[in-house]
Amino acid sequence: MLEGLDQIDWARLTHAYGPATDVPDQIRAVHSADPAVRQRALHDMHGNIFHQGTRFEATAYAVPFLLEVVAEDRTRADVLRLLTLIATGYDEGWLPEPFLIAESRRTAMGGDVLLASAPHPGDDGYDEETGYDEFVEALSHEDQTRLYAFIEVPAYDAVRLASSHAKLQEYAAG
Repeated sequence: MLEGLDQIDWARLTHAYGPATDVPDQIRAVHSADPAVRQRALHDMHGNIFHQGTRFEATAYAVPFLLEVVAEDRTRADVLRLLTLIATGYDEGWLPEPFLIAESRRTAMGGDVLLASAPHPGDDGYDEETGYDEFVEALSHEDQTRLYAFIEVPAYDAVRLASSHAKLQEYAAG
């Protein structure tokens, strides 16, 4: 379980509080037999990879591993709730209309260029105090929307792909 978790360069990925180096340990802790450890890890993950409704670079990378721990009855409901939030955000952001991923994909066009130009942990221009907050604040509203959509769409896709894969495994198991 959680094979490949340490192969990801979490130090180069960001979450709400900077480098995502704590995410692997949080994912492992979600799998803990100790309920207090699990709850703390879930709380920390909500704050880090889904902070106040915002998804981050590290979010999509965490999804396949979170889906692995969904198989554990002791964490299923809480992890599924987090995965749902990762996929679609807070529902008040799009209800009563349907969630329109196609529109998000269109909005995200060009976000790859913006994200590539943002400072990342380990870069010369990366400030541990501000992360890339100053970079984002300097962008126009349209570019901020584009950048966030570019980060949110892979998070949605990761949940969709991973959940589809899990469903196929469930069917194959009989």
